[in-house]
Amino acid sequence: CCFCVGNLCKASRWLTAYTFDGRQSCTFLITTERRIFLEKLLLIQITPEDAILNLAQRMHIRTVSVSPNDYQKSIGQLAGFPDQTATHTSDGTSLDGSMLIFCDVKERHQNQILEKLCTMDVSITYKAILTPTNRHWTVFQLYDELHREHCAMTGKEQDDSK
Repeated sequence: CCFCVGNLCKASRWLTAYTFDGRQSCTFLITTERRIFLEKLLLIQITPEDAILNLAQRMHIRTVSVSPNDYQKSIGQLAGFPDQTATHTSDGTSLDGSMLIFCDVKERHQNQILEKLCTMDVSITYKAILTPTNRHWTVFQLYDELHREHCAMTGKEQDDSK
């Protein structure tokens, strides 16, 4: 089936599984807390989703299509960290755009995905990376923050009617 190799460092170990013909199968991060983290993409209101699902599958990256019913959960919970509860609740009910959130995705894979997205017919309003700060935010909080940053960078007035 496959075999694993890894790079050892003091705090954690990356393990990469390969098929016997030498193709990379998937990558795991094993921490000293004995949790395994896989590269993962959170897809929020992305249409069509199929192109990203196929791309992620070819790169052996897991995907989670986030349902609007889960927008009040923390980004960390959606990424698979059960102890990451949301610090605030939001009064939002819907989003005006879409988001793609990279969770423990290697920089090399992030760059490959972003390059491919430029050539695909998929429009994604905001892209983000899971951080220690935003993992406690809800989908609404992250969307609002990305919207504020986008308005500040483009010099556009912030539309509060989102």
